[in-house]
Amino acid sequence: MNQLFEFIASFTPGVREWLLLATVVFSIGLYGLLTRRNAVGILMAVELMLNSAAMNFVIFNRFCLPARVDGSVMAIFVIAVAAAEVVVGMAIFVALYRYRGTVDVNQMNTMQDPVIPIEGPVTFNKEVLANINKQYKSRHDHH
Repeated sequence: MNQLFEFIASFTPGVREWLLLATVVFSIGLYGLLTRRNAVGILMAVELMLNSAAMNFVIFNRFCLPARVDGSVMAIFVIAVAAAEVVVGMAIFVALYRYRGTVDVNQMNTMQDPVIPIEGPVTFNKEVLANINKQYKSRHDHH
């Protein structure tokens, strides 16, 4: 057991191990993207995939051109884009939740306004529709 600890303490991962880690993280994100039904879960899966891409920039920078910081700068840009994507994505999901009453992406298959009930498999939350209609009437009644 002591030899195992010594091996782990002295082991230095190379490019192959780091790329394997980035591939595993990307694969977990891709699996989450394809299997999740909740919009927040999908957003988290996309974040994993972006983090894997940022890791690849840093890995290749470290092992190909260690004297330069190009990979680290690109990783910072990826993190900034990911942060902006989260803000925009969450704003969209909050707006969709207010209109639809759910964040289940399987029920978000139409661009029609939920104020006008549609025929088909999509069902709308009656309380949300009533609130939307009430707000619409209060904003458009200028008598």
